[in-house]
Amino acid sequence: MISVLLDHNIRGFLILLQGTVDAKRSSNPELIKFIQLEDVGLSMDSPDDEIWRLVQRHQILLLTNNRNSKGVDSLQQTIEREGTFESLPILTFGNIDRLSEKTYRERCIARIFEIATNISNYRGCGRLFIP
Repeated sequence: MISVLLDHNIRGFLILLQGTVDAKRSSNPELIKFIQLEDVGLSMDSPDDEIWRLVQRHQILLLTNNRNSKGVDSLQQTIEREGTFESLPILTFGNIDRLSEKTYRERCIARIFEIATNISNYRGCGRLFIP
């Protein structure tokens, strides 16, 4: 099972995302577990670089809306500065406004499943936009 950390800006979608995973669970039992920042000892205002280091250290996928690339500790700057060929990708919704649409959400979950089951193919790529 792989843990997927929901960034603070998408935590409101937890029930929708988990419900979609649960509906697919018979074909992918226990593959994904959604967790929140508090579950790993972080707060909503934790710096991007601290979040990135934690998910890499604990081998957790980070699922986010589009964080900014401004500043030395921004997510994109941290990926570029500290990322290696072994780093897990950061998953970013391509269109968060469509997440309330069942079909779009199912496509996003299917993509997360695909990435999680083939994680070695995605290491070192930095950021992946889903679906």
